Amino acid sequence: MSSTVDTAILPVFVEVSTDKMQAWLKRRKLDEANPPTSQDILAAVKEAAIALTDDVKRRVEEYLGLITAEELPPDPFLLAEGTPPLDGKNEELVWDESYQAEARHWQDDAQVNYYTMNAITTVGQDAVIGTLKPLVPARDGVDVRGERVSAKGTPRSLEIGSTIRRAADGSGQIIACLPGRVVEENCKLFINEVLVITGDVSFATGNVYSTTDVNIAGSIPDRFEVKSAKSITVRTAIEAALVEAKGDINVRCGIVGRHSGRVRAGGEIVARFCSEANLAAEGNIKIGVQLMGSLVRTNGMLIGERAAIIGGYVYARNGLAVATLGSKGAVSTRVFVGVSPVALQEAARIDAQIQPTREAARKTQERFHPLTLSDNIMRRDKILEVGGANANARISVSGTIYPRTTISIGTRVVMFNEELKGPIYIEERKVKNATELVSVNALSGSITTLPSQMFSAGEILQQYEPLLDTPLPPSDSSERPPSP
Repeated sequence: MSSTVDTAILPVFVEVSTDKMQAWLKRRKLDEANPPTSQDILAAVKEAAIALTDDVKRRVEEYLGLITAEELPPDPFLLAEGTPPLDGKNEELVWDESYQAEARHWQDDAQVNYYTMNAITTVGQDAVIGTLKPLVPARDGVDVRGERVSAKGTPRSLEIGSTIRRAADGSGQIIACLPGRVVEENCKLFINEVLVITGDVSFATGNVYSTTDVNIAGSIPDRFEVKSAKSITVRTAIEAALVEAKGDINVRCGIVGRHSGRVRAGGEIVARFCSEANLAAEGNIKIGVQLMGSLVRTNGMLIGERAAIIGGYVYARNGLAVATLGSKGAVSTRVFVGVSPVALQEAARIDAQIQPTREAARKTQERFHPLTLSDNIMRRDKILEVGGANANARISVSGTIYPRTTISIGTRVVMFNEELKGPIYIEERKVKNATELVSVNALSGSITTLPSQMFSAGEILQQYEPLLDTPLPPSDSSERPPSP
């Protein structure tokens, strides 16, 4: 006849972690005169469905050994540990230290951002790019109940294109077969061939118009033009020049526009710093340390987690993520998120057209707006909707918002007269059935309603008129024909 143990009266029980990777033996009450026995512990193990492995048996013996030695075992006592799954990892490129050092300099000694570095890294012929870190196979795990825990991912090897070769000495290094920009895409590693200018753009090179990527080892001085049907990389700086690319524009150092240059990209613009620059990008604009006194327009985000935005006008359709806005000197700094200035301009034009109709309707005390008035209002609202930001657009500030910083989200505006410490983000929210601008503390989650005002499209345009002179890159071909 078999016997069972009533686990409810056992002096110990087993508690299992949420992920089932640890099991702990715990006392119900401290009774030194009647300590738990081996039978008690094994009954609790069985009740919790813990796999009775050799390791669990060893830990049970360890627990009982402490009791025998008249020592009080810790409570809880770690009884069992599972083996976590090991997710698979693709074969990876580990950049040569020289390129990692350049990336750290660009980001002012911040942690290396490999996505940004990949975008701005160009290599010379026969240069060592780096080494390949082998893929890590996926390995399933086992929980404390002996059940399998499946690993994630099916790792893949990097496919090396013909533009890259492996070192013959077996060192694992990979070497560039031609000068160009290193691209890692869909587990393929290759080099895009580029037009290389070994020094500055000058009268010796003339203006540059290219159908391929352009890599400039020096700078682009005042009044020169560089245009590419693909991407442009500048080793040092862009001065008061006209630079346009259908792809990305990457500047290792800075852009110093002196209020006369212009930089336009169909993709992203990346620079360590910008001063008195005029920037327009269809994609994100990424700044390393500082953006000062500039006109900026992006249909993506302005990203500079360590960057100070001081003065100027910034339009970022999908929001900002920066360190500071404004300065201790209270330099006027204006930031606009949401509806594009071009859409506001069209909405203001429609408002001007329908204003006489509104006045006429008011004077004649008509109960209904004329059909043309309703049509125009619907058309204006549609323009503002299409030209708006995504639902998650907000302004994230990790440091400080200084006085005389003005923030607009859509047609709602707030001006800061006092410092506001971060980390915070500013966004539009419904507060008591009304749309307001609020600041949200990123640490505590506390919400503060800001004293914002609602403006018409025309009034917003008056505040951000300089942005209307910063058009985004055209979708058609470059204004000048490419060089043969």
